[in-house]
Amino acid sequence: MDRHQRQFEGACAADLAVDLAHDRIEAPERRDQVGEYDRGLQLSESLLTDRQQEAVRAAIDHGYYEVPRSGSVEDVAAALDCAPSTASNHLRKAEARLAEAVASVE
Repeated sequence: MDRHQRQFEGACAADLAVDLAHDRIEAPERRDQVGEYDRGLQLSESLLTDRQQEAVRAAIDHGYYEVPRSGSVEDVAAALDCAPSTASNHLRKAEARLAEAVASVE
């Protein structure tokens, strides 16, 4: 048996294995309902303080979370009318609370 024939027979065996596996796989249940998409993550409105929510919104609006980052903490601080260190603290605390909430979702 030459190399090409062995490769052909190997490919045929692989195809047969895929076909057999396919026959054992059940199709997912069909969903006929259409509705709102639920992302699965429900965060409480009280998770962040009002000021933390403002900071996160300002950060998003100013490109702070874009890659590459187009906004800075200084931009967020200007939007919040506070010092950059204060804006940074608001963002860090908000991010920590959000990360903890996401990590604890089951």
